[in-house]
Amino acid sequence: MKGTTIDLGSYIDRDICCSCGHTHFSGVKLIDIDQGALTRLPGHIRDLGYHKVFLVADINT
Repeated sequence: MKGTTIDLGSYIDRDICCSCGHTHFSGVKLIDIDQGALTRLPGHIRDLGYHKVFLVADINT
């Protein structure tokens, strides 16, 4: 099975023209998918000025 490569940077903080005919806004400010990402999380939260976060993760991450 082949994997799909997605440019996640194209979803950060921008309008996205959708095949449904509408434009949707992605308010995502940062995507960190790499070894040690959880360790860097407190710094990301601080740098972005957030106080509450919603973390999406799975058993592998």
